[in-house]
Amino acid sequence: MAVLSPIPILQQLIQGSMQSFFLISRRIFVFFFLGVILFLFFSKSLSSDFVYRYYFSYFFQGLRVLWDYTLGWSPVPWLYLFLFGVVLWIIFRIKQFSTYSFEVGYLFFWKRLIIKMLRSISIALVLFFILWGFNYKRAKLFHELPAEMITVDSVSLMNEILSVSSILNQLRNQISSDSLSVDTLPDFQQLEQKVRSDQKKLLTTWKVPDYGRVRIRKIRPEGTLLVWSAAGIYIPFVMEGHIDSGLHPLQWPFVTAHEMAHGYGYTDEGDCNFVGFLTCVNSDDLFFRYSGWLGYYRYLYHDMRKTDKDLAVKLFMQLSKGVRADLQAVTEYSARFPDWLPWWQELVYDNYLKIQGVKEGIRSYNLIVRQVISWRKSGKLPLIQQ
Repeated sequence: MAVLSPIPILQQLIQGSMQSFFLISRRIFVFFFLGVILFLFFSKSLSSDFVYRYYFSYFFQGLRVLWDYTLGWSPVPWLYLFLFGVVLWIIFRIKQFSTYSFEVGYLFFWKRLIIKMLRSISIALVLFFILWGFNYKRAKLFHELPAEMITVDSVSLMNEILSVSSILNQLRNQISSDSLSVDTLPDFQQLEQKVRSDQKKLLTTWKVPDYGRVRIRKIRPEGTLLVWSAAGIYIPFVMEGHIDSGLHPLQWPFVTAHEMAHGYGYTDEGDCNFVGFLTCVNSDDLFFRYSGWLGYYRYLYHDMRKTDKDLAVKLFMQLSKGVRADLQAVTEYSARFPDWLPWWQELVYDNYLKIQGVKEGIRSYNLIVRQVISWRKSGKLPLIQQ
């Protein structure tokens, strides 16, 4: 009669336990890692100074250089390739699970499907924070510079509109004395390069790290972003910014500079508007300066209408016919693509920004008015060119 040795049995038990341990560890590792990231992000463990010095100045800059000077040279927007890969992955998973569902009970199938979905979402969140999201922990732009933010009353707002109207009239007259809207169609690749060069000069003036070569792509078909109330978007997973190809060309420099600011590590929409504005108005390109002031005027007019609608209309008439024609053309371009879900920006994106620490939510876009007025009164460098 053969006698079973306990040693092989013990070895099998240990081997089986180790395999189970590594299998479970592999499955829950991403949840554990996400938990650590969320704890660091939402707790007070990481100060804005720590994030700026170590994450933004070193880790994030390293990622930018690694991506921008390798994959960033791709002539094809990585967003297309990324979405194509996601669609293929979903199709593969559906096919896999449709076969798998016949082999196991439905209850077990749905449990496994939910776990897989949660893991995928967790991986996406981990990548979001590592690739860009921790920049939300940085201090506001005016705290980093530093600069004082002043309160803007109705009188200051009115004076600002009058001043900006005069600047726009002068710039528009240099571009064209025609009362019809400007029909200039810039080469977007050259425009992108020029915006990058001007923005890097601005960031260098502020002594902010800017080692990357942020790419901004035009997304087609037209209206892809505009139907979601967005002129542009920065996608951390591909480390590139994007603007809607349906935008009026007069908006290209300003919106491109805004999205590029996201790529260089700014998260607050108001801060990106401000960086984009300074990038344009301090450029030696007349078209860029006009685009920056035109974009800024639209925010000014929006605030003035909320304060005094009749006065806003009267002030609007201070603009030359050419400038008014340009503003009308910009509005008509966007109106070609009505919002599919008007509540989306108010409900989803507003809450997203607030969760990330942007207290003003989507209203942060309009902070550019206070920022520009404060900047002009403080006389900070770089001076705003006219």
